[in-house]
Amino acid sequence: MKKFLPFISIALVALFWSTSNAPHSGKITFSLCDVQPATDRLSEQTYRNVVDHVTVSNRMQAGGEPGKRKLEDFADRDYMLVMTEAHAVAQAVQMAYAEHRPLTLTPDMIWLMIMQGFAQHVDANSEELRELFVDFSGKQMLNIKRGDFVKGSPDNDWEGVFPEFSEQIGMYTKDGLAEIMQQSFSTSSQVEKAAFQITLMDAMSAYFDYSITVSCGIPEITIEGTPTDWERLEQQTRKLARYDLGWWTDALVPILVEFTDASKGKFNRSFWAKIYHEKQEEIDLICAVGTETHITGWILDFFPYIKDDRNPFLGNKRAESTVEMEDLPSGLAKADLLYDDYGTLYQMELIAGFVGIKQDPVTNSLRPEISWAVVDTGAPPSDELLESYKEFKRLKEMTADKN
Repeated sequence: MKKFLPFISIALVALFWSTSNAPHSGKITFSLCDVQPATDRLSEQTYRNVVDHVTVSNRMQAGGEPGKRKLEDFADRDYMLVMTEAHAVAQAVQMAYAEHRPLTLTPDMIWLMIMQGFAQHVDANSEELRELFVDFSGKQMLNIKRGDFVKGSPDNDWEGVFPEFSEQIGMYTKDGLAEIMQQSFSTSSQVEKAAFQITLMDAMSAYFDYSITVSCGIPEITIEGTPTDWERLEQQTRKLARYDLGWWTDALVPILVEFTDASKGKFNRSFWAKIYHEKQEEIDLICAVGTETHITGWILDFFPYIKDDRNPFLGNKRAESTVEMEDLPSGLAKADLLYDDYGTLYQMELIAGFVGIKQDPVTNSLRPEISWAVVDTGAPPSDELLESYKEFKRLKEMTADKN
């Protein structure tokens, strides 16, 4: 992990609005710190290289055989990205903070971070929470048929697969969980929606297996999205408290209220100054270079777990934080997938989340990038997944015989 630049202690300047940044436009930009914005652009790489780096190269130890793990498909886009070595949102905030670069945030990014934290919580407490989600023991195999898929083909409609799995999860789970997790904001494209769906699959991995059968310092911050988007995000987050998450949502809701207010043009300078650092000796017009590497700002509250343990620095304990960039989760959700290609079985992974940072070609504003990928691990399916799939096929054959 590369050492990060010294961080900046931010104090704020008077707010300046232009008519083009009116809250009703779906995008609002506010001046934050009286510093000279960086004019140099960060080094960029192709979209494919960045996605390959975070889903294949960086995850080689997580699954698959060396040299055999490869991209099956991904959400390709026609622009370049800044490659990151840590959580892309946290690193974008850090770089904006330390290097005087503008920052852009969207409801999709904030909701995806909340959903990834929710998935961590379920993974850590799956049996204790089971009765809140499902009415069965063990795991159910969810299967989708694709007669037109050809393994390795760029024409495979993977974005059509994710909502089908989500629909099946919704059929088995309680209290509209799938509906809560699959939000659609004014800023949401099919890529962001796919990321929400894969994160739902990740969150429910303790209860479901998945298979496919082929039978055939910041100068300014831009808040995208409408006030309605942010109000709905806030409301949906409150609903997560029912899953033994009140200890986390209580810390999140005040932050989300500030996002909603900012989208309406109500800018709390003191709050936004503390996105990365909580500690400020005074709020004036000065940015001073600091040496502290710990993350003490409210961005830390979007991570309910630090290295598999509950985040002990939520809310008013942030100032005591000893968390550094490398302590944060990857920002990626993963669901294992068994791919049955006419009887030949492959172990694949559906991966979605934050893969890098997009730079605005005019303002250089840093915008964390959400994407998805399907990865062929190059390894045979796990024994557990094989047994689950065999049981699914056995029950299917029994049902067919009765009919």
